[in-house]
Amino acid sequence: MERVNALPGQPKVLGDRSGGPQELAARSRRLRARFWPLTIGQYLALLFLIIAVPLSALAFLATDEVAKADRSASRAALMASARALEAMIDSEISKHLLLAEQLAQSREAKNAAALLPGTWIGVVDPAGRMLVHTTREPGDVLPARGNMELEAKAFLTKQPQLSDLYLGVVSGRTIAAIDVPVFRDGIPAYVISIALDPARFQHLLEEQHFPEGWLVGLLDRQARFIASLPKGPADVGTSANDLWRAALRRAPEGFTETRSVRGIPIIGAYTQTDDGWTVGVAMRASDFDAPLLSVQRRLALAAGFCIVLSGTLGWLASRKLVRQTEKQIDRQTTGIREYDLVQSSFAETSTILRTRNEERRQADEHRQLLLDELNHRVRNTLTSVQAIAMQTFRGKAEPDATEAFQARIMALSGAHDILTREHWDGADLRDIVMQATAPHRGDPSRVRFAGPSIRLLPKSALALAMALHELCTNAVKYGALKADHGRVSIEWQVTSASAFPRLRLCWEESGGPPVQGPTKQGFGSRLLRSLAEDLDAQVDLHYPSTGVVCTIDAAL
Repeated sequence: MERVNALPGQPKVLGDRSGGPQELAARSRRLRARFWPLTIGQYLALLFLIIAVPLSALAFLATDEVAKADRSASRAALMASARALEAMIDSEISKHLLLAEQLAQSREAKNAAALLPGTWIGVVDPAGRMLVHTTREPGDVLPARGNMELEAKAFLTKQPQLSDLYLGVVSGRTIAAIDVPVFRDGIPAYVISIALDPARFQHLLEEQHFPEGWLVGLLDRQARFIASLPKGPADVGTSANDLWRAALRRAPEGFTETRSVRGIPIIGAYTQTDDGWTVGVAMRASDFDAPLLSVQRRLALAAGFCIVLSGTLGWLASRKLVRQTEKQIDRQTTGIREYDLVQSSFAETSTILRTRNEERRQADEHRQLLLDELNHRVRNTLTSVQAIAMQTFRGKAEPDATEAFQARIMALSGAHDILTREHWDGADLRDIVMQATAPHRGDPSRVRFAGPSIRLLPKSALALAMALHELCTNAVKYGALKADHGRVSIEWQVTSASAFPRLRLCWEESGGPPVQGPTKQGFGSRLLRSLAEDLDAQVDLHYPSTGVVCTIDAAL
């Protein structure tokens, strides 16, 4: 008897399995039973939340629509400001052009220059020699014209030309200019060049009083700043960033989202003047979305307050109802006959329910005690059977036979453990498959199973557990699980070809050594055939060279 207690297989039969998928499922069921059904307070809290949460969500959706309209209005305001500024820039350029055209008919250059403060005028011949410059005295030696391309274009086209920014050779400053050809006998004799001082455009921008935080810029055709607000980061001649330049190449007018010279994210509108310069008006992206964020913060606070208030009201209402119910049950006399009759009915019903609950509790405890005792006796019986068999086989049977018998006892014990956890109400087919294939799933890719959750009767669960054990044992000894790359696929489904649903389970091996049909029928084959009686099943065993295929079609 000492040797029986020391058997290596004995702890496995009696061991309490835990931590597997079955145990996790059981814990999930216990947790669900702990919190279900809900109390009155929980139901009322849910009711208030069902009202408060959709209203809060609806409010957020409404603010989003308002925000879209506000964004559209802000973009329209930016574009309107850009177009208005573009008209003013065109007007300023037209003033200088008109002055140049008047000078073509007059020699009073200095007096004309006084009409536009900050402007100077030069006269250049076709060779590029500067003949007159209003900032120099007559007789001073003047350098050659710096922007020869603009002058050549004016002589060639015989039309006024507006330059981009360039460095003036006389003033030494970055300027733009308008060159107007002067004709003698229908031929351009020289060009009158009127300087466009960036400072004058800067002053023009500052006079417009744009909203605080807005960014305004005037750029030449090379996307270089002529003037900007706020003044400072974009000096005269500084190039706009690549995003601005790409937007200007795409279209002469539109919107863009980019970064300012300081690196601040902005949203801007831009348009071109008649002469190809660009006017841009932008605002910070944070200011663009600030009204929406402010409203959403207020709504979030209001929604949180409403949710907390809803939960509090639900809790208070539930306390009120519970207290009133307790008063009814405790039969506190109210002095009103109808209320006392209701209280009496409640008290009698409560007494009956309490009695029945107590009887049910005692019955559940008794059933659990019987199940525990049954499980204990089954384990003891299996242990005894195992010990007797081991003593009987000692020295009289082959080691393989002893191991096979012990493995079958273990498989039967595992199926009993699953049924015990389920109080012998049945078992899920997936749990049975996982229990049977657990020793062979070291590499998850070698044993694959798939199918819906199917509840089996205890008798069917035990029979299938033993059948799957025999199939696994055969695969390890002779089939797919013997080879390094062998695979086993287990798939099941519910079919309804007849009046009653049936289970169809398919075991298929692949990747193992070539299979040959058995020359004699062993215990495993006989056990599989016995499923036809135990499960009202049809069992088909096939032995193609690629691997064993077993199909079980059983009643549910």
